[in-house]
Amino acid sequence: MLYGILSSVLYASSQIIDKHMMHYQHLDYKKAVALTSAISVITLSLLGIFVFKINVLEFNFDFFTIALFAALVLTAVFDFMLYFKGLSLTSVSDAQPYLTFSFFFIVIMASVIYPQDITGVNHLIIALIATGVLILSNFERKHLVFSKASIILLSSTFFLALSKILAKGLVLSIDPFIVTIIQIFFMEIALLVILRQSFKGTTKLNWISAFLTNALWILSLFFEYKSYEIIGIIDTVIILSSVPLVATFLDVIILKERLKKRTIFATIVITSCIIYLLLTAPQLASI
Repeated sequence: MLYGILSSVLYASSQIIDKHMMHYQHLDYKKAVALTSAISVITLSLLGIFVFKINVLEFNFDFFTIALFAALVLTAVFDFMLYFKGLSLTSVSDAQPYLTFSFFFIVIMASVIYPQDITGVNHLIIALIATGVLILSNFERKHLVFSKASIILLSSTFFLALSKILAKGLVLSIDPFIVTIIQIFFMEIALLVILRQSFKGTTKLNWISAFLTNALWILSLFFEYKSYEIIGIIDTVIILSSVPLVATFLDVIILKERLKKRTIFATIVITSCIIYLLLTAPQLASI
Protein backbone atom coordinates (compact mmCIF):
# COMPACT_ATOMS: atom_id res chain seq x y z
CA MET A 1 0.00 0.00 0.00
CA LEU A 2 2.89 2.38 0.77
CA TYR A 3 4.14 2.32 -2.84
CA GLY A 4 0.65 3.12 -4.15
CA ILE A 5 0.32 6.06 -1.76
CA LEU A 6 3.76 7.38 -2.76
CA SER A 7 2.79 7.12 -6.46
CA SER A 8 -0.43 9.03 -5.83
CA VAL A 9 1.30 11.83 -3.90
CA LEU A 10 4.12 12.17 -6.45
CA TYR A 11 1.76 12.33 -9.45
CA ALA A 12 -0.43 14.93 -7.75
CA SER A 13 2.71 16.92 -6.86
CA SER A 14 3.73 16.99 -10.52
CA GLN A 15 0.43 18.72 -11.32
CA ILE A 16 1.23 21.40 -8.75
CA ILE A 17 4.63 22.05 -10.36
CA ASP A 18 3.03 22.16 -13.83
CA LYS A 19 0.65 24.86 -12.59
CA HIS A 20 3.44 26.74 -10.81
CA MET A 21 5.47 26.86 -14.03
CA MET A 22 2.65 28.41 -16.02
CA HIS A 23 1.08 30.72 -13.44
CA TYR A 24 3.77 31.79 -11.02
CA GLN A 25 6.77 31.52 -13.35
CA HIS A 26 4.74 33.12 -16.18
CA LEU A 27 5.59 30.45 -18.76
CA ASP A 28 3.34 30.20 -21.79
CA TYR A 29 1.73 26.75 -21.85
CA LYS A 30 3.41 25.92 -25.17
CA LYS A 31 6.83 26.72 -23.78
CA ALA A 32 6.03 24.74 -20.63
CA VAL A 33 5.10 21.75 -22.79
CA ALA A 34 8.27 22.08 -24.88
CA LEU A 35 10.46 22.42 -21.80
CA THR A 36 9.03 19.33 -20.08
CA SER A 37 9.17 17.45 -23.39
CA ALA A 38 12.87 18.22 -23.81
CA ILE A 39 13.61 17.01 -20.29
CA SER A 40 11.49 13.88 -20.86
CA VAL A 41 13.33 12.96 -24.07
CA ILE A 42 16.72 13.31 -22.37
CA THR A 43 15.60 11.44 -19.23
CA LEU A 44 13.85 8.59 -21.02
CA SER A 45 16.76 8.19 -23.45
CA LEU A 46 19.25 7.84 -20.62
CA LEU A 47 17.00 5.54 -18.59
CA GLY A 48 16.08 3.41 -21.60
CA ILE A 49 19.66 2.91 -22.76
CA PHE A 50 21.68 2.74 -19.55
CA VAL A 51 19.20 1.59 -16.87
CA PHE A 52 16.58 -0.56 -18.58
CA LYS A 53 18.89 -1.65 -21.45
CA ILE A 54 16.18 -1.16 -24.11
CA ASN A 55 17.42 -1.95 -27.63
CA VAL A 56 15.00 -0.69 -30.30
CA LEU A 57 16.73 -2.84 -32.92
CA GLU A 58 15.34 -5.93 -31.17
CA PHE A 59 11.74 -4.86 -31.85
CA ASN A 60 10.08 -6.43 -34.87
CA PHE A 61 6.64 -4.83 -35.08
CA ASP A 62 4.22 -5.54 -37.93
CA PHE A 63 2.39 -2.78 -39.83
CA PHE A 64 -0.75 -3.00 -37.67
CA THR A 65 1.27 -2.62 -34.46
CA ILE A 66 3.13 0.38 -35.88
CA ALA A 67 -0.22 1.93 -36.89
CA LEU A 68 -1.55 1.41 -33.36
CA PHE A 69 1.56 3.06 -31.91
CA ALA A 70 1.17 6.00 -34.31
CA ALA A 71 -2.47 6.46 -33.27
CA LEU A 72 -1.49 6.14 -29.61
CA VAL A 73 1.18 8.81 -29.92
CA LEU A 74 -1.18 11.13 -31.81
CA THR A 75 -3.93 10.89 -29.17
CA ALA A 76 -1.34 11.36 -26.41
CA VAL A 77 -0.08 14.54 -28.10
CA PHE A 78 -3.61 16.00 -28.18
CA ASP A 79 -4.15 14.99 -24.55
CA PHE A 80 -0.88 16.56 -23.38
CA MET A 81 -1.38 19.83 -25.25
CA LEU A 82 -4.98 20.22 -24.09
CA TYR A 83 -4.06 19.30 -20.51
CA PHE A 84 -1.43 22.05 -20.25
CA LYS A 85 -3.67 24.59 -22.00
CA GLY A 86 -6.61 23.83 -19.71
CA LEU A 87 -4.48 23.86 -16.56
CA SER A 88 -3.05 27.25 -17.55
CA LEU A 89 -6.60 28.68 -17.45
CA THR A 90 -7.85 27.35 -14.10
CA SER A 91 -6.74 26.21 -10.66
CA VAL A 92 -5.53 22.70 -9.94
CA SER A 93 -8.48 22.00 -7.63
CA ASP A 94 -11.06 23.17 -10.18
CA ALA A 95 -9.39 21.00 -12.84
CA GLN A 96 -9.68 17.76 -10.85
CA PRO A 97 -13.33 16.81 -11.59
CA TYR A 98 -12.65 17.10 -15.33
CA LEU A 99 -9.33 15.24 -15.23
CA THR A 100 -10.93 12.46 -13.19
CA PHE A 101 -13.64 12.11 -15.79
CA SER A 102 -11.24 10.31 -18.16
CA PHE A 103 -12.08 7.08 -16.36
CA PHE A 104 -15.73 7.31 -17.37
CA PHE A 105 -14.84 7.99 -20.99
CA ILE A 106 -12.83 4.77 -20.76
CA VAL A 107 -15.88 2.91 -19.42
CA ILE A 108 -18.10 4.17 -22.22
CA MET A 109 -15.55 3.42 -24.95
CA ALA A 110 -14.70 0.03 -23.50
CA SER A 111 -18.37 -0.94 -23.38
CA VAL A 112 -18.48 -0.46 -27.16
CA ILE A 113 -15.03 -1.64 -28.23
CA TYR A 114 -14.42 -4.28 -25.54
CA PRO A 115 -17.92 -5.34 -24.44
CA GLN A 116 -16.51 -8.51 -22.88
CA ASP A 117 -14.74 -6.34 -20.27
CA ILE A 118 -17.95 -4.72 -19.02
CA THR A 119 -20.43 -6.82 -17.07
CA GLY A 120 -23.83 -5.31 -16.32
CA VAL A 121 -25.35 -1.90 -16.94
CA ASN A 122 -24.57 -0.64 -13.43
CA HIS A 123 -21.19 0.63 -14.63
CA LEU A 124 -22.80 2.88 -17.22
CA ILE A 125 -25.33 4.04 -14.62
CA ILE A 126 -22.48 5.06 -12.32
CA ALA A 127 -20.88 6.90 -15.24
CA LEU A 128 -24.13 8.80 -15.78
CA ILE A 129 -24.25 9.69 -12.08
CA ALA A 130 -20.73 11.10 -12.32
CA THR A 131 -21.75 13.05 -15.43
CA GLY A 132 -24.66 14.54 -13.53
CA VAL A 133 -22.44 15.56 -10.64
CA LEU A 134 -20.00 17.17 -13.06
CA ILE A 135 -22.81 19.17 -14.68
CA LEU A 136 -24.23 20.24 -11.31
CA SER A 137 -20.79 21.41 -10.18
CA ASN A 138 -20.86 23.92 -13.05
CA PHE A 139 -24.12 25.61 -12.03
CA GLU A 140 -23.66 29.23 -11.03
CA ARG A 141 -26.72 31.07 -9.76
CA LYS A 142 -29.06 28.52 -11.35
CA HIS A 143 -27.32 28.79 -14.72
CA LEU A 144 -25.16 26.09 -16.29
CA VAL A 145 -21.67 27.45 -16.94
CA PHE A 146 -18.94 25.55 -18.77
CA SER A 147 -15.78 27.62 -18.87
CA LYS A 148 -13.22 27.51 -21.64
CA ALA A 149 -10.89 25.67 -19.27
CA SER A 150 -13.47 22.99 -18.43
CA ILE A 151 -14.21 22.29 -22.12
CA ILE A 152 -10.49 22.04 -22.93
CA LEU A 153 -9.85 19.71 -19.96
CA LEU A 154 -12.80 17.50 -20.90
CA SER A 155 -11.39 17.28 -24.43
CA SER A 156 -8.04 16.32 -22.89
CA THR A 157 -9.62 13.49 -20.88
CA PHE A 158 -11.38 12.20 -24.00
CA PHE A 159 -8.07 11.82 -25.82
CA LEU A 160 -6.50 10.33 -22.68
CA ALA A 161 -9.27 7.70 -22.54
CA LEU A 162 -8.87 6.98 -26.25
CA SER A 163 -5.14 6.46 -25.74
CA LYS A 164 -5.91 3.93 -22.98
CA ILE A 165 -8.18 1.98 -25.34
CA LEU A 166 -5.48 1.97 -28.02
CA ALA A 167 -2.85 0.96 -25.47
CA LYS A 168 -4.93 -2.05 -24.46
CA GLY A 169 -4.66 -3.38 -27.99
CA LEU A 170 -0.86 -3.14 -27.70
CA VAL A 171 -0.31 -4.55 -24.23
CA LEU A 172 -2.01 -7.78 -25.25
CA SER A 173 1.24 -8.75 -27.01
CA ILE A 174 3.85 -6.22 -25.79
CA ASP A 175 5.15 -5.54 -22.29
CA PRO A 176 3.10 -2.62 -20.85
CA PHE A 177 6.29 -0.93 -19.62
CA ILE A 178 7.78 -0.99 -23.13
CA VAL A 179 4.53 0.40 -24.55
CA THR A 180 4.65 3.25 -22.03
CA ILE A 181 8.29 4.13 -22.77
CA ILE A 182 7.74 4.11 -26.55
CA GLN A 183 4.52 6.14 -26.28
CA ILE A 184 5.99 8.85 -24.05
CA PHE A 185 9.30 9.10 -25.92
CA PHE A 186 7.77 9.57 -29.38
CA MET A 187 5.00 11.79 -27.99
CA GLU A 188 7.60 14.15 -26.56
CA ILE A 189 9.59 14.13 -29.84
CA ALA A 190 6.39 14.96 -31.75
CA LEU A 191 5.58 17.81 -29.34
CA LEU A 192 9.04 19.33 -29.75
CA VAL A 193 8.71 19.19 -33.56
CA ILE A 194 5.16 20.60 -33.58
CA LEU A 195 5.75 23.42 -31.11
CA ARG A 196 9.22 24.48 -32.31
CA GLN A 197 9.66 26.60 -29.20
CA SER A 198 12.83 28.52 -28.51
CA PHE A 199 14.26 28.03 -25.04
CA LYS A 200 15.78 31.48 -25.13
CA GLY A 201 14.75 33.45 -22.08
CA THR A 202 13.95 30.41 -19.93
CA THR A 203 15.34 30.71 -16.43
CA LYS A 204 17.21 28.30 -14.22
CA LEU A 205 14.03 27.94 -12.16
CA ASN A 206 12.10 26.93 -15.31
CA TRP A 207 14.56 24.13 -16.08
CA ILE A 208 14.66 22.95 -12.46
CA SER A 209 10.85 22.88 -12.34
CA ALA A 210 10.67 20.94 -15.61
CA PHE A 211 13.20 18.45 -14.27
CA LEU A 212 11.33 18.08 -10.98
CA THR A 213 7.93 17.48 -12.58
CA ASN A 214 9.46 14.82 -14.85
CA ALA A 215 11.34 13.23 -11.94
CA LEU A 216 8.13 13.08 -9.91
CA TRP A 217 6.27 11.50 -12.84
CA ILE A 218 8.98 8.87 -13.41
CA LEU A 219 9.15 8.05 -9.68
CA SER A 220 5.36 7.82 -9.49
CA LEU A 221 5.46 5.35 -12.39
CA PHE A 222 8.17 3.30 -10.69
CA PHE A 223 6.24 3.12 -7.39
CA GLU A 224 3.07 2.29 -9.30
CA TYR A 225 4.73 -0.75 -10.93
CA LYS A 226 6.31 -1.74 -7.61
CA SER A 227 2.88 -1.58 -5.99
CA TYR A 228 1.51 -3.86 -8.72
CA GLU A 229 4.14 -6.40 -7.73
CA ILE A 230 3.36 -6.25 -4.00
CA ILE A 231 -0.39 -5.69 -3.61
CA GLY A 232 -1.66 -6.19 -7.18
CA ILE A 233 -3.08 -3.87 -9.80
CA ILE A 234 -6.60 -3.60 -8.33
CA ASP A 235 -5.63 -2.23 -4.92
CA THR A 236 -3.02 0.00 -6.58
CA VAL A 237 -5.51 1.62 -8.97
CA ILE A 238 -7.98 2.16 -6.11
CA ILE A 239 -5.23 3.99 -4.20
CA LEU A 240 -4.28 6.02 -7.29
CA SER A 241 -7.88 7.15 -7.67
CA SER A 242 -7.14 9.38 -4.67
CA VAL A 243 -4.94 11.60 -6.88
CA PRO A 244 -7.68 14.26 -7.37
CA LEU A 245 -8.11 14.64 -3.62
CA VAL A 246 -4.36 14.77 -3.01
CA ALA A 247 -3.91 17.34 -5.80
CA THR A 248 -6.75 19.46 -4.42
CA PHE A 249 -5.22 19.36 -0.93
CA LEU A 250 -1.75 20.30 -2.23
CA ASP A 251 -3.26 23.05 -4.38
CA VAL A 252 -4.78 24.78 -1.36
CA ILE A 253 -1.75 24.29 0.89
CA ILE A 254 1.07 25.12 -1.57
CA LEU A 255 -0.40 27.37 -4.28
CA LYS A 256 -2.98 28.99 -1.97
CA GLU A 257 -5.60 28.85 -4.71
CA ARG A 258 -9.24 29.35 -3.75
CA LEU A 259 -11.16 26.13 -3.19
CA LYS A 260 -14.82 25.96 -4.23
CA LYS A 261 -17.15 23.70 -2.22
CA ARG A 262 -18.80 22.36 -5.38
CA THR A 263 -15.39 21.40 -6.76
CA ILE A 264 -14.36 19.37 -3.73
CA PHE A 265 -17.83 17.79 -3.66
CA ALA A 266 -17.64 16.78 -7.32
CA THR A 267 -14.12 15.42 -6.87
CA ILE A 268 -15.12 13.29 -3.86
CA VAL A 269 -18.23 11.90 -5.58
CA ILE A 270 -16.46 11.07 -8.86
CA THR A 271 -13.54 9.47 -7.00
CA SER A 272 -16.05 7.40 -5.00
CA CYS A 273 -17.65 6.28 -8.25
CA ILE A 274 -14.26 5.17 -9.57
CA ILE A 275 -13.58 3.13 -6.43
CA TYR A 276 -17.02 1.53 -6.72
CA LEU A 277 -16.39 0.59 -10.34
CA LEU A 278 -13.02 -0.94 -9.53
CA LEU A 279 -14.44 -2.94 -6.64
CA THR A 280 -17.33 -4.31 -8.71
CA ALA A 281 -15.35 -4.79 -11.96
CA PRO A 282 -11.68 -5.57 -11.21
CA GLN A 283 -10.98 -6.24 -14.90
CA LEU A 284 -11.33 -2.48 -15.59
CA ALA A 285 -8.03 -1.88 -13.82
CA SER A 286 -6.22 -3.71 -16.62
CA ILE A 287 -7.51 -1.42 -19.38
